[in-house]
Amino acid sequence: MQPSVDPAVEARINEIAITCRKYDCLRMNMAELMREVSSLPASQQKELAAYLLHLRLQNDTAWRSEMTRRIDDKAPSSNWVELHDWKKEIEKAGNE
Repeated sequence: MQPSVDPAVEARINEIAITCRKYDCLRMNMAELMREVSSLPASQQKELAAYLLHLRLQNDTAWRSEMTRRIDDKAPSSNWVELHDWKKEIEKAGNE
């Protein structure tokens, strides 16, 4: 007969175990991480690539300044793109 475990303790142990599994990739070296990523389906690789780009651009002050300038530009200029042209570019990028 196993001793009974406090449900709160058991829940905390499960939470820790899930966290350890979740962050197991932190113990991977770059080669292991690259091997794992290469085994992902293309859609997940694209999602990961987009997230990594987001992280990189988040800390790029020049990019942020340029995007702010473009967003604040109220007059149509070379920074503006027609919606149908933009949709074509998105579709083209998705097929690459």
